[in-house]
Amino acid sequence: MKNSVRTTVVFLFFAALAPEKASAQNLLEQINEAPLLTLNEFLTQTGKNTFFEEILIDTLDLKYSEVLALPAEDVVLGVKGAYQVLFPSESDSKPSHGLDSSVSLSKLFADSGTSLSAGVSTSPSGSSGHTSQFVFEIAQPIAQNAFGKANRLTRKLTQIENRILEMQIVEAYEDYYAELITLYYTWHAEYAALQSSQNSYITSRSLIEEMEQKYDYGIANQLDLDKSNIQLYSKLDSLIQQETDFKETMDLIKQAMMIDDAALLYRPQLENYYSPEDLDFDRYYTDFQNDSRTYEVFSLTEERSDLNVRLRADELLPSANLYANYRLNGRGIFFAEGPEDQSLQIGVDLSYPIASSQARASYEREKIDRTRTALSNANKKIELKNDLRRLFYDLESGVERIALSDRRVEMANRIAESESRDYNLGKSDLNDLISALNQVDTVAQSRISAIVRQNQNTVELLRFTDRLVSESVLDQAELIKEKTEE
Repeated sequence: MKNSVRTTVVFLFFAALAPEKASAQNLLEQINEAPLLTLNEFLTQTGKNTFFEEILIDTLDLKYSEVLALPAEDVVLGVKGAYQVLFPSESDSKPSHGLDSSVSLSKLFADSGTSLSAGVSTSPSGSSGHTSQFVFEIAQPIAQNAFGKANRLTRKLTQIENRILEMQIVEAYEDYYAELITLYYTWHAEYAALQSSQNSYITSRSLIEEMEQKYDYGIANQLDLDKSNIQLYSKLDSLIQQETDFKETMDLIKQAMMIDDAALLYRPQLENYYSPEDLDFDRYYTDFQNDSRTYEVFSLTEERSDLNVRLRADELLPSANLYANYRLNGRGIFFAEGPEDQSLQIGVDLSYPIASSQARASYEREKIDRTRTALSNANKKIELKNDLRRLFYDLESGVERIALSDRRVEMANRIAESESRDYNLGKSDLNDLISALNQVDTVAQSRISAIVRQNQNTVELLRFTDRLVSESVLDQAELIKEKTEE
């Protein structure tokens, strides 16, 4: 009677577990039959998604910023047309009327600050008919913006800011690229963990089946059965959680590839860990200082601060222009009756604020900002060096941790096999066997975590030192430009 009741209980127990076990096992079977998706294939597919396009589209603005920052260098055509009536005056008793119009052209050369203008005009002049005038003038700033100095500084400043923005765009691209690689490694780890949990569940189920037989023969007691059941429930819970984690990450993988198909599955390629072959900190740090976007930005921000100081200093100077103009006067509409007289004028116009407190304040603040930028960059360089050193510590210890994990996995499997034999021979109790089986799972998960961490640290080293992607990614912005022109 006792064995009959026990058989019924065990049957009901396995019947309750069957749906969950079948679900996880079916998922793993589907994954193993799914198409293989390597890391390179994944990155190729994600390179087409709109997240990268959103990052790169900012590049299209840069080519226009220099034009917008400088005074317009267009040739400006001015045309005026009117009909004018002059009422009688004491000197001229008859009213006069006629065309009052002008045509002018002007051009500014921003790099030199030189402006040219020429114009011709005509207007009624009492009873004498019409008068006409032609004027050609050259103006050259000689104090503030002397010979285009401020414009050239502005152009250089804009070029520096564009260069900084370009590198920030590449940095944003690189950060997202690193996130995608990390996502793939996480997906890889969850697939390995799912396999490990499945194997652990199968082992625990075999254990409880053996325990049932021993119970029927009176070798095992109810306490042994309860311990085995708890072990099985624990492994099933872990298996269900690993299945959920894999599904969630699988959805993120498909989202990154712009795939909207809930049923579609891929299988990650199980690869060994990656690690730099030569972990020479001094060499890496020297290369980082000499050839990286980060250190180039440091130099450019300090140069930008210096240019801003020079621009504010230029604003302290008076506005002074050296000019020369040639005038030709004549009679008739647009000199129809011939020229009369001409003149040449050379002079200087000057304007200077008596109290330039705001310009002086701006100048002093820019000098403070220049010092602040230099101090901030110096502190950031110290932080970067320490961060890079800590990253090297993690990479160096990671190689050792993975080697230790390999040995621990090997030893844990030997111990579990030994404990299983001893338990079957009655040399050890069930607690020792369960502990050994749990240890196998623990060290297996620890090894997976160590490999994933090492891979992620390697990616972080490449990202940190600006080596994960090159500036050639900016060329892809031209493809985006085609969309803006559609």
